[in-house]
Amino acid sequence: MSPLNYLWITLLCLVIYRNVYSEPICKDAMSHVPDDMIVSCSLRCARYGYEIESTKASVPHRVQYFHLKEINFTEARCVDKQAPRFTKRCPHSMIFFTEIGSRSAAVNWTLRAIDNSRMVPKVNCSHEPGDYEVGEYDISCKAIDEAGNMKMCEFHVSVRSMGCPELKQPAHGSLRCDEWRYGRLCFQECDKQYDIPPGSMFPNLFVCGVTGLWTPNIVPDCILPIEATGLVLQANIRLNTHVCDDIVTGKARLGFLSLLETSDVLNVCEWNAGCVIHNITVTCGPAYREQTENEHGGMMVDGAGMNVVDMTSERHTVQEELVWYERPEVLSDVVQPRSKRDLSSRSSGEIWSFSVNISFSFALNFSTSALESGTAYDWMTYLGSKELYDAAVFMQTQTESGVIGLEIPNLDWKFHDDPFDYGFVSPFCPEGFLPSWKTMKCSHCVAGTYYNTSSFDCIACPPGTYQDEVAQTTCKSCPPGTTSEGLTSRLNDCI
Repeated sequence: MSPLNYLWITLLCLVIYRNVYSEPICKDAMSHVPDDMIVSCSLRCARYGYEIESTKASVPHRVQYFHLKEINFTEARCVDKQAPRFTKRCPHSMIFFTEIGSRSAAVNWTLRAIDNSRMVPKVNCSHEPGDYEVGEYDISCKAIDEAGNMKMCEFHVSVRSMGCPELKQPAHGSLRCDEWRYGRLCFQECDKQYDIPPGSMFPNLFVCGVTGLWTPNIVPDCILPIEATGLVLQANIRLNTHVCDDIVTGKARLGFLSLLETSDVLNVCEWNAGCVIHNITVTCGPAYREQTENEHGGMMVDGAGMNVVDMTSERHTVQEELVWYERPEVLSDVVQPRSKRDLSSRSSGEIWSFSVNISFSFALNFSTSALESGTAYDWMTYLGSKELYDAAVFMQTQTESGVIGLEIPNLDWKFHDDPFDYGFVSPFCPEGFLPSWKTMKCSHCVAGTYYNTSSFDCIACPPGTYQDEVAQTTCKSCPPGTTSEGLTSRLNDCI
């Protein structure tokens, strides 16, 4: 076949059977047998994103026909398979701020899409632009073309407050507020003789940040505490032993009781009704905790975290370190530092397996006559605290100097390197009350909470319960078929 005939056949195949958008076209044509004019066409779609789709079960993309007039592409067509695309990148997140004093903000975004079909695809979103309350929102948008191809865009919208709502002023108290970088913070103060309700759920600091929400969000009214019936001072004596079981703790308890009977450790107490030692409990646990070379370079630390012993040295001496003990002078806030003693002065370097802790309380009572006579309560707590601190300091010096001895027969033991410690004088409170160091009185658990005898804290009543009384150790159940949100103080709030 001449080159002219070949060119004519090719042009005829491309022109007559060309449909750019929806019909397949011949990519090429060639003749193999001049007499029969066999033409071969490769089917393709001219537009980007379109693919051949057959109306039959199988139509080859390359077909041969003996006569051009027999060429028929009705059994195959071009279909759009390309998804639309957004003109801009899908945003990862968007942050909007409200005006001061407002709880909503105008939220706007623009998403446009284009498609290879040259038709503008529709863009639908799960949320529409508009006014949004303070909060967090997940937005999902999709662009769909006429062929049903879809492109997704998902992003997050955060609406934050530039202002914080006003907090309720507490009864018998006030709030002292100030601005900070992200919002406001307030401190609760109570009038003289009043106090903030006890419990970890009622701190005196309230913080409002970028969300415009206060944490915590409840300002309790200040309450009037009751006078304590006495004062207590918690103290501990620590020993080291090689064994730890009920027999050991029993022997340690008997030895401590014997010490109290044979030694007048409370001789310095000049309180009229006298001082006592009670609430004696004995526990034991691991004395030392080994550390690896990578952690502390061959050091060993005792179970209480008090003494650091360098096991790489020959003498195993305690590293000198300044430690602040919370042992104030009588009713003074000044805390005196003291240095740890060298462990080698108390022992030959023997490592003990267990630590036994003897916990007890110095205590004194306020007489009923003194309370009823109008004696200044503050003066009584001052004098009583002085007597308890004096008794604790006297017992500490007598024990550590060896003037009084603790005898525990048939037990290999020694005093801990720092054997005696004590805390702060606290008012003695009945069950359902917690001590207040501001007033040195006892504050009751408020309605909506209960006194937890395990954690010694005032806890919010859980959902489904309420408590309409103060100083209670349990919460009341809501009636059948009703529930509450928690911290509920009224039966009517069970819904």
